[in-house]
This record gives sequence, C-alpha cells and structure tokens, in this order.
Amino acid sequence: MQKRIITSLRAAIFISILIISHVANAQSTGQPKIHLHATPPPQQVTTSGGALGLSLQSSFSLLDAEDQVLMAFEIVDAVYDIQGESYTAVVQELEVPWTVVYLIDTSKTLGGFSTGPTFKNVKNILATSVEAIPDNSNIAVMSFANGAPTALEFTQDKEAVTNAIRNLAASGSGNSCMNDGLYEAVNKLSRAPGRKAVILFTASADDCARRTPQEVVDLAHQNQVQIYPVGLQGYSITKGELDSLAGPSGGVAELRAESGLSFGLSNVIGLLMNQWTAKATVYPSAGEVVATLTVNLSDNTSITSSEFTFNSSQDYIPPAEIEIKGVVQSVAEGILFNLNIRQRDKIRQLNVSVISNETGQSVVAQSLVTFSDVNTVPTASLIPGSGYVLMVSALDSGGQILSEDSAEFKYEPPAANLTIGDVQTPSPEQEEFLITVRAQNIGGVVKYKAWFGDEETREKIPGSEVTVPLGDPILIPAEDISSGKYLVVVQALDGNDTVLAETPPMEFIYKRPSIFQTFPRWVSTSPLAIAAMTGICCLSLIGILGMIWLVKPKRSSKAAEVDLVLPQKDRRPTPPPPRPAPPPMPPEEIALEVGQEPGQPAKAQPVRAASPEKPRAVAASDLPAARIKLLQPEAPDFTAEMRITTFTIGRNKKNDAILPVDSSSGVSGNHLVLTYYRGEYYAKDENSTYGTMVDGEALEKGKPTLLKDGSVISLGPKVKVIFQLIQKD
Repeated sequence: MQKRIITSLRAAIFISILIISHVANAQSTGQPKIHLHATPPPQQVTTSGGALGLSLQSSFSLLDAEDQVLMAFEIVDAVYDIQGESYTAVVQELEVPWTVVYLIDTSKTLGGFSTGPTFKNVKNILATSVEAIPDNSNIAVMSFANGAPTALEFTQDKEAVTNAIRNLAASGSGNSCMNDGLYEAVNKLSRAPGRKAVILFTASADDCARRTPQEVVDLAHQNQVQIYPVGLQGYSITKGELDSLAGPSGGVAELRAESGLSFGLSNVIGLLMNQWTAKATVYPSAGEVVATLTVNLSDNTSITSSEFTFNSSQDYIPPAEIEIKGVVQSVAEGILFNLNIRQRDKIRQLNVSVISNETGQSVVAQSLVTFSDVNTVPTASLIPGSGYVLMVSALDSGGQILSEDSAEFKYEPPAANLTIGDVQTPSPEQEEFLITVRAQNIGGVVKYKAWFGDEETREKIPGSEVTVPLGDPILIPAEDISSGKYLVVVQALDGNDTVLAETPPMEFIYKRPSIFQTFPRWVSTSPLAIAAMTGICCLSLIGILGMIWLVKPKRSSKAAEVDLVLPQKDRRPTPPPPRPAPPPMPPEEIALEVGQEPGQPAKAQPVRAASPEKPRAVAASDLPAARIKLLQPEAPDFTAEMRITTFTIGRNKKNDAILPVDSSSGVSGNHLVLTYYRGEYYAKDENSTYGTMVDGEALEKGKPTLLKDGSVISLGPKVKVIFQLIQKD
C-alpha cells in the first residue's frame, strides 16, 4: 500500500512537470511550426459526385521554436496547397489508443560502479513517466545491451510496467547494440493495432554495427511506427544520431542532462497526447507531387509545414466544387464567408441559406449570381447571440447541384457606433457650421440628419435641422444662431428614414462674429457692396483733389518783368588738334591722386558692393497658354484662361477664376493658386476648408505641387476642374 502511494506521488510530480513545462512553452517566443508524424501514400477515392480523386491524410503536432509540444491552442481549419490549388482539410484530434514499447539502455555504459546511482535515478524517472501515457495504451518493456530481451509483454497494467522498468539491471560488460534493439522493438510493434511508438532511452551509441539506422527507419516506415529517442547528455550518444532515427520516422529526439531528463520525457509524452489528423480529397497531376499543410489558429496565427512529397499515378480532374474556408464572420452588413472555388466556369450561381439551430427552419435564403472568394449576405432577420448553420450550394446552368458545404456559426454582429468628430464654427472662408462624424459598423446608411439643441432645455433650435446625403458635408446655416452654448446631434438614416444610429449629444460654445468681423467678408463677397464702396472711394478722391485745388496758391495772370544782365564773353581761339595718346603708364602710376608723388603707395579706395540682380518678370507673350475647365458639376459650362503668372481660384469675386458654385460645394472663397515658374505650372492650396487633390493625391496646404497637362484638380468633395495647356498654331 505504501509503495503504491509513493508511485502515485511520483506520477503526480511527473504530470506537474509536464504541465509546468508546457505552460512555460506557451510563453516562449518564436514562430511555432508543424511537425508531420506521418503521411501515408494517398488512396484513390470516388466522390459523391462521381469524380475520382486521392484521399490525402497527415498526422501532425504543433511545436514551438524549441521543438517543445504546444498544447494550448485552437485550430480553425487546415489547408493543403498542391500544384497551385488549395484543398480545405477536415481536422480532428487523434484519439486512437497507443501501443508503446519502452526500450532502455542496460549496456555497460551505465553498468559501472560510478554510474550506478545515475542508472537508478534514470529508471525511477522512466517508471514515473508511464503514468502520464494515455489510458487504454498497451505497453511493453525491452532492454538492450548485447541483445534485446523483452522484460514485459504488452499490458495495460501501468503498475506492472513501472515494476518491470525498476527491476532492470545494467550489464557490466559487452556491447551496446542499440540499432538491434530498435529493430526488434519495431518488429514487435508490426502486428500491434492502433498508433505505434518506441520510447528509447540510451546513453550509448551503437557499437555492434549489425543493423544500420536506415534499416531501422525503413522498417518503422513499413509498419508506421514513430521513434522517440531520449539520450543522456555527457555520454557517447549524440543528438545527430538521435535525430537520424526520430525525424524520418515521425518522432522527435531529446538529448538531456540527468537533471533535465524528466522534461525531455514530458515533451515526448506530450507529443503522444497531442496529435491531430488533416484529411482532404485532392486532385493532383500525374507524377511526384509536392505539397504543404497550413494550419490556421483562432489567434490568427498561420503555420505552414515543410514540403513533403507523394506520387500520383494519373491526372485527376477536379470537379466543380466549393468549400467554406475559415469561420463565418458576423459583420455590420450581415455575415461574411470565404470560399475555395474549383472549376469556377462551370458554376452559374450559389444558393445561400441560413438555418436556425433552435427551429431548424431557414431564416435567410438568397441566390448569388455574382460571387467571389469572399461573399457577404444581408441578415436582417438573425437574432444576435443565436446559433445558425450556413449552407452554400453551387449550381450549374441547368440548376443541378454540383457541390455543397456548410458551417456552423454564432451571430454576433459588431456594435454600431456613430460619434461626432468635430464642430467647426463659421469663419470668413466658411459661412456655415461644419459637422464631421465617425461611423463604425453601420450598414445601409443613405443620409444623415443633424440639428442643434438648447444646452439647458435640450429643445431643437428652429432652423438648425438639416438632412444631407451620405458623402456630402454636414453644413448647418449660421444666420439664425446667436451666441451661446449648444448641443449638436447627428442621426444615421436609411432610405426609409429609419434611424440606424444616433450620436451622443456634443456640447459646444458659439460666439457670433461682430459687425466689424463680418463687414469685410460681406464687402468682399457682395457685388452691390463692392460697387458702393467703389463709388464712395471715387467721390472721396474727387473731393480730396478739389480741396487741394482750392488751397493751392494761384499764379498771377500779369507777366513779370525781369532785367537780365549778361556778362561779356571773350572770343575763344580755335582748339588745337588732338595730341597722340601717351604710352601706357605703369600700374602704380595709374591710380595717383592729386598731389601724390610717384613711388608713394596708393591710398585704398572703397569698394562698391555689386547690387543683386533683380528677378525678371515673364512677359505675357512668353507665358505658355493654359486654362482650367470645370468637369464636375457638368453645368454650368465654365472655362478660364491663364494670362498671368499667379492665377487665383475660388468663390470670392477677387479671384482670377471665380467658380460658379456656392458654399455647399466645399469650395473655399480663396481656395487655390496656380503659379508659372521656370517653365512649369504649380498648384498651391490656400488653406482651404476641404482641401485639394491633384490626380487623386492630396496637396499639403501651402506647398506648391507640379501640374501636368491634363491634371485633374479636386476642390473639396464635389468640384473638379481639369488643367490644360493650349497648343498654339
């Protein structure tokens, strides 16, 4: 009884080590990988539609970057990629019972006096690991030295197995015939049912040379036996020798120090407990086929295996087929699902239905004549939180079903969210309030309704309500809005004016501009005001000139009498003929000043700095002919030619090109400047409200951007003009 309690305690400790090691592995960094245990030659099958294909099946485990088994994960789906085609695989966790042989090194390597304590500790660790092997497993115990005797035949009695391991004795002499022992263990498993594995413990390398590792691996392949060698570090066995046995057979090798042997065995047992199978019908061409397996996890991690090969005896023609790929997603517009589609040209339409798990009735039915790899179906009748089945059928031109697939899902639509981003109060460039909103997960929006409310009573301000189509700026007139605190509310509406979402009220403060602030804008935008101001300026100028004329002294009409006394001039003689030019003077004599003797140093003369060269203006005749033409809106027809090097565009009357649009268009009063410089035309945004784009690229405000012949300039969200160079005859 006491011995059984001790055994149970040791098993609990080993299982705790197993759990702790895998928790630590779950926190390790690095890309996980797929370890393929086995991929038997695929068998030919006939599909339900009568097509021939190959049934491909692989067993695998997921390992971390350090080859430690992963246990905490959720597989969404798996896909085989073969010759440019993808085949969705059915993934299942393997639960077939194991048949296991423990093969333990009892050679002279561990038979000496100094290694006795080590061998005893190793036996205890191996015996403890037996408790972690899956239940219903058949286990046998063998050892190897000169030969490979069986210490215990297959049994499910784990206590008998632990006793058999503890009773093993190491040899004091002889050889270490590890490969012979492995060959016999694999041969012993050849007639066993279910999944088969050899757990090998060794400190010794093979020194018998009667069997090669390749012979062992070939026999393991033939009998579908996985080899899991665990080596004791510090002795003659190497990691390379262990890998040569494990990798080709589908197992994993461990080389550990005595202190880490429990962790190595825990990883081996974890691999036995966490194996999966991926199965799909594939349609390859004849010959050697290269394939990979990709596993997608719930945390959006995708893991792809290394390449593996198999042979196809003939060309297999895939039928017209669809497969639902991944999970069915709940989105704002309904449900979204991905498809793998083969022989697309043979499929004329998809019939999609959604069936309630509670009632078994179809709640959504729709035919998709236009479909793709990614499809969205409206689902207004689905109940959030309820479970459904998506059924997709592919039909040919005659209405016959070519392929069907289904997937279960829970309808959990994302929450609709509508918020106000900003409230821009009126300015000289913008006469109205501009409201910007942010919409998330709101389907079917056709228009927005916005209004102001009183901050205290929350009643709607008369004249503030507007309704604008989706895509247009939300502009609220400012004429009837006085200074004060207000709330702004925006609703998203569908085509039937149903409220889909409403923003929380947003508070803002508005200070109405004074007459001194609004007067300059009124003058600049009103033709009548401009005419009146021009008349006033002219009258004022006339009045000023009149005052100057009145106060200026007048000349007398009587001519003034002046006595002139002219000096008498002596007659000058005729000047003599010019003398020939004297020979050149030495440089030092040229700059002599008045009174300066030759040979004396010249005084320094001040140097006049060169004046900077003034930039030359481009003559109108040298300016390349260019123009802008209104593209959107199409009416009215508007064209403006550029005849000056700096050409302004906007709604204000002072611009060189006054666009025939109002403020709701999004065009600012002074929106854009076109400049001619060094043979090129440039466009510069003048800090407009809604910005400017040239050929789809947004302009940085205040930074010139090069224009090309035919460039399309977008002024705000609604107005577009084209820039054109005019060819001269």
